[in-house]
Amino acid sequence: MRNTIWIIFMVVAVNAFYHGCISAKSTHVHVDPFVSLTVSYLVAAGLSALLFFITTGRKNMFAEIGKIHWVSIAFGFAIVCLELVYLWVYRTGIVVNVDLLMTNIGLACVLLTMGVLLYQGAVSSRQVGGILLCMVGVYFVNR
Repeated sequence: MRNTIWIIFMVVAVNAFYHGCISAKSTHVHVDPFVSLTVSYLVAAGLSALLFFITTGRKNMFAEIGKIHWVSIAFGFAIVCLELVYLWVYRTGIVVNVDLLMTNIGLACVLLTMGVLLYQGAVSSRQVGGILLCMVGVYFVNR
C-alpha cells in the first residue's frame, strides 16, 4: 500500500483537476460535443506522440502501432463514450459533487462485482461493509 499511495494521490489530483477545473462541465454549451471531443483528442494524440518520442528514444512509431491489440481500439471507444456521457450529464445542469459521488460509488460496486465474477477476486467482509456504507450514503445524498 505504501508504494501505491503516491499513484492514488496522482489519480485523485488529476481527476480533481479534470472534473473541477477543465472538465466537461466547463465546455461551452454552444459547441457541439463531438467537435469538442475531436479537438480534445487531437491534442491528446499529439501530446501522446510527443511523449512517445521523448520517453523511448527515437523508436519507430509505425512498428509500435503494428503491435496494437484490439483492447487499444476498445479502450479508445470506451474513452470517447465516457467523455460524451460526462458532456451530456454536465449539460443537464447536474451538481458536480453529487454526480461524481454517485457515479464513483456505482462504479466501485460494479467493478468489485466484475472482479469477483470475471477475475475470481475475493471479497472480504470489510469490502461488503464498505458497499453497504456506500448504499447508505447514496440514500442520504438523495434525500
